[in-house]
Amino acid sequence: MTASELKIGTPVTYYSVILDSGKKLNPFDTIVASKVWTIGVGGEEVVKVIGKTGGVAISHLFPRKS
Repeated sequence: MTASELKIGTPVTYYSVILDSGKKLNPFDTIVASKVWTIGVGGEEVVKVIGKTGGVAISHLFPRKS
């Protein structure tokens, strides 16, 4: 998902692990709880989601039906 798609209240599935093969592991259905912000030298985009501590990379978020 892109930063512009991630509004507070958006239902998403967060995968804590995405393998090089593209296989996604450990799905967690949640809701976006903050605006997107960037961290680190590389400018990783992260967002807060309900049920997880800290920010999660938006590259690990995928849309889900509400």
